[in-house]
Amino acid sequence: MMIAGAILVVLASLLSWQRQREMLMQACHDRGQSWNGSESRCEPTRMGPILRRALERS
Repeated sequence: MMIAGAILVVLASLLSWQRQREMLMQACHDRGQSWNGSESRCEPTRMGPILRRALERS
């Protein structure tokens, strides 16, 4: 019974963590930025060199 309880606590913790992370990612995308998953942070969207040159020409 204790093992089942411990498994449920771990599962609930993981699901809670996943939900929090999804909310952070959605908030980041709503601000027009991109989520850097490896560093767990929101960063300004990077423009590649081709897109940057096209924007400079117009």
